[in-house]
Amino acid sequence: MKKIILVPALLGVMGIGGLVALGDGNIIGSANSSDILTKSEIEKKALKEVDGKITELEYEKEGLKSYYEVEVTTSDAEYDLLFDAQTGELLKKQKKTFRNKVKSGDGNSVSTNSSDILSKSEIEKKALKEVDGKITELEYEIEGLKSYYKVEVTTSDAEYDLLFDAQTGELLKKQKKTFRNKVKSGDGNITDSANSSGILSKSEIEKKALKEVDGKITDLEYEKEGLKSYYEVEVTTSDAEYDLLFDAQTGELLKKHKETNDDDDWYDDDDDDDRYDD
Repeated sequence: MKKIILVPALLGVMGIGGLVALGDGNIIGSANSSDILTKSEIEKKALKEVDGKITELEYEKEGLKSYYEVEVTTSDAEYDLLFDAQTGELLKKQKKTFRNKVKSGDGNSVSTNSSDILSKSEIEKKALKEVDGKITELEYEIEGLKSYYKVEVTTSDAEYDLLFDAQTGELLKKQKKTFRNKVKSGDGNITDSANSSGILSKSEIEKKALKEVDGKITDLEYEKEGLKSYYEVEVTTSDAEYDLLFDAQTGELLKKHKETNDDDDWYDDDDDDDRYDD
């Protein structure tokens, strides 16, 4: 998930990567075989690198390697930091300076930033001008020499994915996903509405997630790969964190991943789905 979602520290110091001490008082290794640093440990490292406010923190896994992506915002810039999730080593540090507007001699507005990247607040205004709703996700991405903003805007009955050029503010793509509503059939049973997109709403997925795990939803993302679409949900309890993967059309639970203080447990409820298989 790469969007404006404030992800709180979900586990304490003795979380995923809890440290243990020897008799002489020296700290060694991790008490967890996976040896993954906790989010709170990464937050400390990020704030040591940049004195600002953490606005996004995500855990990612690629093959045998795992990473933490952290976004830290200051009054005039935004920093993207990439840490090794096991060693805590800073692998990447990128600064995006917000573009400020000043008046030129002829009264026209010009940019004083050489990178010429629009700020998030400017993009938010453009997005809400396109769709009258609520911004539920906003991400900044760089591909080669081009940079973009991906914005998700939700209304009462639909969700819009907008793609803007980060430098010009031009709207490059606008996609609408209509929520699937439930209606009563003649015999009083609940049936699916005739919605061509057939995508379950986030509220429906939230109910399914909380039915699976009695806790608090701390992250929910919609993803699409080819003709298939998914919801990734993170649910936190007092002693564990669960990553759930649902089919966005059927609501079927495809994957359930539990992280506790001591171990990682995997539950695969769909042997035919290879998208997230190890």
